[in-house]
Amino acid sequence: MRFVRYRAEGAEALGILDAGGERVAPLEQFEGCGFADMNELIRELGAAQRGALEAFARGEAPAARLLSLAEVELLAPIGRPVHDILCVGVNYQAHFDECERAIQMKQAAAAVYF
Repeated sequence: MRFVRYRAEGAEALGILDAGGERVAPLEQFEGCGFADMNELIRELGAAQRGALEAFARGEAPAARLLSLAEVELLAPIGRPVHDILCVGVNYQAHFDECERAIQMKQAAAAVYF
């Protein structure tokens, strides 16, 4: 699933991309998915909601309203992060080790490495 935050018709909203990645379905049209922002979605997305959204993302379930990417302005996924976000581009292990020492980063439980 690929969630997005976007602006359309002067309003910001959350959406999910369709299977082809060319259209956005506003999340509010899916039952129980009227999340205020991406932080709330991350915290509160339940199993039933996830199942319905996964089915849509796989192309197995329709959405009542779809917007083409040309109709929306994609925004940063998380408008106001709850925690600091630090991104460091590394392309080999020695570079990662050097960056880790330089910023004294500890591998926190909430850290995401990819």
